[in-house]
Amino acid sequence: LKEMNITLKDGAFTEKEDKRIRKNWKRYSRFYNVGYRDFFYIENSEIPDRRSFLKSTNFYAELARKLPWRSSCSVLQRARTILHPNYENHANYTKEQNEALINFVQEYGRKWAVIADELGRTPLSVGYRYKTLRRRKGRFSPEEHTAFIEAIKTYLKKSTESELLNVRVNEIAWSQVREQLPGRTFSQLKNHWFSWILKQTDINEYRKKIFKCLRFCVHNMGVSEYSDVDWEFVGECVGIDPYLARHVYYLAVNQFCKNVKEVSVLCKHVTQCNAHSFQSHDHYNGHMLEDGCTFFGFWCWQEWKNAKTGGGDLKV
Repeated sequence: LKEMNITLKDGAFTEKEDKRIRKNWKRYSRFYNVGYRDFFYIENSEIPDRRSFLKSTNFYAELARKLPWRSSCSVLQRARTILHPNYENHANYTKEQNEALINFVQEYGRKWAVIADELGRTPLSVGYRYKTLRRRKGRFSPEEHTAFIEAIKTYLKKSTESELLNVRVNEIAWSQVREQLPGRTFSQLKNHWFSWILKQTDINEYRKKIFKCLRFCVHNMGVSEYSDVDWEFVGECVGIDPYLARHVYYLAVNQFCKNVKEVSVLCKHVTQCNAHSFQSHDHYNGHMLEDGCTFFGFWCWQEWKNAKTGGGDLKV
């Protein structure tokens, strides 16, 4: 596909694509007289040689008919959800259903198709709900922090915490660390790692060096968009992990923008900064962090500093 310059479409399926999948399935199931469970419930399938049947009837090609920019795998996964008898059940999970879900997982294991029938949901829905229930929130407890540090030391074969200060985030096998801290996401683990590293160092010194480097990128390297920033270059200039440099930048600009009250719906530009009476322009792109905090692009920060402080460093 790459040699032919063909790029497959990804992302959410549109309503039109869902309609096409349903139409393809209806056409196929009527022609071969088969049902949903024959294909998506393997253990209950009434087809003797299911694999040969799928191949001989071109099932995957027929299901993806007139969807040329979607892969057969993505179409199959989407069909597994939207064709499920319980697909229309979008009601919120009740407390009783959450408890029942946990009990069913203990009884059946992670057989989402079986559990979905018990709860009147789709397999995808119960799978995601179980992950959400297992996810822990809030700060790490002292016990979790100890287990977190010990897991990293064990993986990297380090004996003291001081040896961890120069470790890059991509050198750590986060999947193995996560096994020691069930319920924590990769994002939570990495953010806790960054927070711990910054507590052992001088974050203010890092901020000055990072924004000095970003100023150089703007004026000497033609960087005009946040997505153009080479964080490997920034990390090398500052002498720290590139991921840590980006994290420090997020913290600094987020603190600067903490009093922003009015933001456009699509976060394309900031319309008002109440704390500093700063009026921005359309080319100042806004972004949203996962925790919902808003921050400016670094060029917005830099121009505000130049306008308000005469080019001096702003203490944050």
